[in-house]
Amino acid sequence: MRNIPSLRDFRSLVIKNMRSFRNKIIYPFYLATFRPREEEIIDRIYEEFRSKKFPLNIDLSLTSGISKFRTAFCVVNTIKTHKKRVNFQCNSQMCSCETSDITFIVDYKYRHSNRGKEELVSRAISFIQLKMEENSPWFEWKLARNQLYLMKYWPPFTYGGVTFDLEKFRNYPDLGSFYMFIYKNLCENEPLLQLFPRAVVPISDLEILMNKVFTPSTKRNDYYYIRDIFLKLFPRVDLTIFLARALLQNVGLSSDKAVEFIDKLYPGFLSTDPPNEEIDEAEGYSVAVRISVVIGGEYQE
Repeated sequence: MRNIPSLRDFRSLVIKNMRSFRNKIIYPFYLATFRPREEEIIDRIYEEFRSKKFPLNIDLSLTSGISKFRTAFCVVNTIKTHKKRVNFQCNSQMCSCETSDITFIVDYKYRHSNRGKEELVSRAISFIQLKMEENSPWFEWKLARNQLYLMKYWPPFTYGGVTFDLEKFRNYPDLGSFYMFIYKNLCENEPLLQLFPRAVVPISDLEILMNKVFTPSTKRNDYYYIRDIFLKLFPRVDLTIFLARALLQNVGLSSDKAVEFIDKLYPGFLSTDPPNEEIDEAEGYSVAVRISVVIGGEYQE
């Protein structure tokens, strides 16, 4: 019987190397959000994590399951494309909306020491939508109605002539669908940032906060509005905390159907050697980030 690292082993490894993850992933991701436009944030995330690799200290792990492995490391890749639209049935008509701005994937992998073959142990996928507004008194956030409905209820939808049914995301929306709220006019050293950080909110919390059940609309441009003062008073998670939870796979879902959808959006990205290039020649507006935590094998720069 093969001795493959468990999910607990990987989480222990991540916790014991959290300083490295904070310096290499969490803090750079956080700083990437300090851009004046959503497109620039997407571009910065893409460039920052386009191809990054760093070793992990396996000696720091206290679990016996991985003690026999000599190496552990992290590999980060990104890919970007134009924002795509998906279609889904609402009442007797078709509705549509854009896909999420960020697809965040965390893979735990075991690499056999002899063959160097990687085996996926666990995967967690999160879909994140960015929203940016000026931080001014009494302003309202403008949220696309159909996108809220899609990310909360995940009805079967079509993209590229293929129908996808993300049932697991429909059953557990708070683990797979999030909105990230960013205030454009707060600089990195702004004192108010401690009160109003880059906040990540699960989709179901938005439905509770807005006191309404999200419903779809046949109109292409139809919106819900939420007062910022209510959002600030509602319990939120800082972006840095969210990223740490994602690295531990405490958020995100594993779904074969979601993998098929990502493969359609970003061809080849989830392969063993994902492409580190833009799908479209023009500027991209949607990005996928894949973080692979690997135990075993040989580490090479």
